Amino acid sequence: VVGSAELERMVSESWGVAAFFDVGNAMDDPKVDFEQGAGLGVRFRLPFGQVRVDLASAISEDGYPVRLHLSVGGDL
Repeated sequence: VVGSAELERMVSESWGVAAFFDVGNAMDDPKVDFEQGAGLGVRFRLPFGQVRVDLASAISEDGYPVRLHLSVGGDL
């Protein structure tokens, strides 16, 4: 089970910003709690897709650890 919400706004022809919230459970056991994460990111459009740089916080983990996520290419 997984869910995701993302708000993306282009601030110029090539640059954008994003805010997102994710929730999910990748386990086969439905008794395992859903994990939650939220974050902010920047987007840069290229001819073949986007470069995405996101800072995400695992809000369901103690201490709310922050992780850096990088991706290149088109959206799935």
